[in-house]
Amino acid sequence: MAVTSLTLPLRVLRRWQQRTSALELALLVLMVALALALTPEHVRPVHFAGYVSDTGTLGRNIGLTLLRVVAVFVFGILLSLLLSGLACRFRWFRRILIPFLSVARAVPGLGLIGLMAFVLPSGWAIITVAVFNMLWRVTTAIMDGTDNVPPALDTVARGLAMTAWQRFWRVSFPVSIPLAADLFSRSVPGVWFRLLGAEAGLCFIAGGRGNGVGAYALEQVLAGRWSALLCALLGCVGLIILIQQICVAPLLGWAERYRLGTGRVEVAASPRSWLLRLWRNRPFLSQLSEAVHESVAAVGNWRLGGVSRERNVEMRIDRQHFRAVLPGLAVAFFGAVLLRHVPSLPVRVAVMEMGLTFIHVSVALVLCLMVWLPVGLVVASYRLKNGRIERMVMNSLVLFPVILLYPFFDLLGLTNPILLLCLGGLGLYGRTVLDAVRAIPAPLVQTAQGLGVKGLLLWKRLVLPATVADIAGGLLLAVAPLWNAVIVAESLASSGHGLGRALVAAVLVGDLHAQILFLMLLTLLSMLFDRLILQPLAVYAAQKYAFR
Repeated sequence: MAVTSLTLPLRVLRRWQQRTSALELALLVLMVALALALTPEHVRPVHFAGYVSDTGTLGRNIGLTLLRVVAVFVFGILLSLLLSGLACRFRWFRRILIPFLSVARAVPGLGLIGLMAFVLPSGWAIITVAVFNMLWRVTTAIMDGTDNVPPALDTVARGLAMTAWQRFWRVSFPVSIPLAADLFSRSVPGVWFRLLGAEAGLCFIAGGRGNGVGAYALEQVLAGRWSALLCALLGCVGLIILIQQICVAPLLGWAERYRLGTGRVEVAASPRSWLLRLWRNRPFLSQLSEAVHESVAAVGNWRLGGVSRERNVEMRIDRQHFRAVLPGLAVAFFGAVLLRHVPSLPVRVAVMEMGLTFIHVSVALVLCLMVWLPVGLVVASYRLKNGRIERMVMNSLVLFPVILLYPFFDLLGLTNPILLLCLGGLGLYGRTVLDAVRAIPAPLVQTAQGLGVKGLLLWKRLVLPATVADIAGGLLLAVAPLWNAVIVAESLASSGHGLGRALVAAVLVGDLHAQILFLMLLTLLSMLFDRLILQPLAVYAAQKYAFR
């Protein structure tokens, strides 16, 4: 199996930071210590009366959510360009940003709702929570463009004496567009989950006041109007389809024009968009696109700064100046702040909650694989010609607003956190498994068909050996949104345990320091789960089973 950068994260492909480094842990501890020192211990808790005040009509709330989604996309792309551009221009900023990206990607954005509501207005807090994880994914992809420029383009850029500004806009950024667009589209389901969760969660913090589809759905749940909740679910599905058709699909289709020929067979067919096709076939709209393209090209041609001496190097961290000093200073600072601001830290309880959350995530991951591996076997046995129906079903499962189904499961008494996590991860894991099955080389499939290999023998001899590398690598990307679902799933569970439940309890009582500490533990668990379990598994599978 040809392992691609769309299945394995970049840091694994380049053997970059396969293990959780002391620098990353020190950075996490340092950020938490600063947050503990700068925030008050408690804010005045709002006593939630058990109902949500009138949020307005469903159409009004759908319009507000639509505006927030557009704002999330715009701010996410602009901030990603700003951060990656600064990293391209200033090497010292790059050395700080790379480990910060590694830590920030592991932070469950939904867990920030209490802290963001303390420092920002409610609307901006929701947008910040929704954009958080998408920002780091897109920034990483754009930064990779600066380090993965083909040697020929790099030689041309140095031969033309391009400045750092010109090199970024004319060479590095166009190279990174396909991967950035792909990671952007993969982060959209997580954006919906965090956005709806933040709209509903803010109602508890604001004493029953809120708006948006998430707040409207919470209002119907508390009032027992299940038919209205079903209407909200259908309206949200329509909104997701609209955003997919007018934003995500055109972006993926437009990004294909920048894909370099690598001689690699892609897993899925090139994305098609009726809106992009309509736009290109209308002279006025086509001329408008050309005018925007020429304007961006003109900005990219400005000779700002000195001549770029950048070489095509791998993304790495120069840690010589920090290896002996920063981790020790960070731990000492964290210990001093912890003893002063949180003298009675329940370490034993926190460790127990971490263990329970680890069990919940691990079992949910195994159950999802047990569901989808037999489906993958069926797809491999009866391989369709184009797989259009299969892709349509998988895209529907990935984009479906699962968080709005949780109240129905609560009504039925099915609030086991493992079940809710498995429900939230079905679409993501299913796409990973079926994409891996679709990527099996056609000659191997034809050989197996010619030999009459079917059933379990086909699974044992072809499907598992040919897909295990892509499945293991795809899980690294698929498991990331699950940490946001942990917060909601464990808070709805009747067991009353887990880091997600503890974090929600801290938000409701207004304990900012407890929120910071539980969010730190959840981030640490996410990093360790990724680096100590999934990454070694992905690297081992890629080395042992990948076809050369």
